[in-house]
Amino acid sequence: GLYEYTADHFDREEKLQTAISFPLAADHRREHRDLVRRLEEFNASLGDSGKPRISLEEAGRFLHDWIVGHVLKADMKMRPLLIGRPALR
Repeated sequence: GLYEYTADHFDREEKLQTAISFPLAADHRREHRDLVRRLEEFNASLGDSGKPRISLEEAGRFLHDWIVGHVLKADMKMRPLLIGRPALR
């Protein structure tokens, strides 16, 4: 599910950061851990019925923080180190 995908994605991204000697890698890993913790809290908020016990506003804030705060800001800080590089695997 989403948790497994997220953990795998963050693991691959952190390996990429090591490969390109990303100077903000430690801070970025902390952001990943915080997002995983928040995702775990969201999963824990699901009742036995599978219906969330958090508001749509809280869920929206989490997704906004992840997409805007992390992907569009933090992840983009790697861009200058990746431009012109061959694909890393």
